[in-house]
Amino acid sequence: MRKALRGWLHDVAPEYHLEFDQWMKMLKQTIAEDKRFFSRMIEEHFLLNPHRSTLIVRPDPEHLQRDETRLKQWLKNVEDNLTATKRKRL
Repeated sequence: MRKALRGWLHDVAPEYHLEFDQWMKMLKQTIAEDKRFFSRMIEEHFLLNPHRSTLIVRPDPEHLQRDETRLKQWLKNVEDNLTATKRKRL
C-alpha cells in the first residue's frame, strides 16, 4: 500500500511503483552493459560527493532517570485505574 500511495501522492499512477519486475529487468540490463555501474554509483554519490554534515552528539545524563520516572508514573496510573476484578485477574 505504501508503494502505491507514494506514487499517488506525487501525481503518479499508483501502479507505477508496483511494477517491480520492469525496474529489475532494466537494472540487470544496465549492470550487464556496464560492469562498473555500482562502483561508479558509490564513487559518484558517496566518495566524490562534496556535501557534508557534522553531527555532535552529547549524552544526556538525566535521560535514564526521566524515562524511569515516566514509566513509574505510567504504571502508577494503570494500577490506580484497575478495578478489584482486574487486579485479581492480573
